[in-house]
Amino acid sequence: MKVLVVDDEERARESIVQMLTLYCPEVNEILQAEGVQSALDVLSKHTPAVILLDIRLKDGSGFDLVKQIGERQLPVIFISAHEEYAIKAFQVSALHYLLKPIDPDELIAALNKVQEKNEREKLEQQLAILVENTQLINRSSSKIVLKTLDSIHVVPVAEIIYCEADKNYTTFYLDGKPKIVVSKSIGEYEELLPSHMFLRIHQSTLLNLSFIDRYDRSDGGMVITKQGHQLAVSTRKKDQLMAYLNTL
Repeated sequence: MKVLVVDDEERARESIVQMLTLYCPEVNEILQAEGVQSALDVLSKHTPAVILLDIRLKDGSGFDLVKQIGERQLPVIFISAHEEYAIKAFQVSALHYLLKPIDPDELIAALNKVQEKNEREKLEQQLAILVENTQLINRSSSKIVLKTLDSIHVVPVAEIIYCEADKNYTTFYLDGKPKIVVSKSIGEYEELLPSHMFLRIHQSTLLNLSFIDRYDRSDGGMVITKQGHQLAVSTRKKDQLMAYLNTL
């Protein structure tokens, strides 16, 4: 967790930094600023997980800073020696309010709120993707998220030509784009992808039916895609594929 500490008193900043170092092992980087402008300078280069923000600053107030970074919606924990600012702090969606001198247990509890908020937002994002992949399943614009070691790909379902299994890995062959290899089994994607668009024509192959160019009866049965891929069809799945082709 990256934390930005904003306080115009150096001793106060040092005290907070010391507490974070001693009591908050999840904090791996601490940034510092002494006022509104210096905080904006830091934020132009970094995106902290939370801002520990004093209310009274030499070149303005913590509320002034919040107004200027409003669009970024960064979690803010206000710090003040005065209780009267608490109501206003929560009116501007402060995540927490700490009174000086800061109690370490209160600081830990405040940072726990940040972690809970981050986890909740991640879950909400995952649920939103799931909803899009299920409730919007009949729309050609529906997407699927494919996570690799290096990237997170948002792929339109309509661009998937076929999926190929290799043990616990699945390779996605896309129309006009490089293939993507993910470390999940093909069975998981068979459940997720729309059944009216995709057919498991072989134990190792899940085909997007819209990309079929022709079916060759030779060699036990072979689907040729519009891109020229030659995909074997298992005996068990041949009747199901024929039934689909007869509806065209």
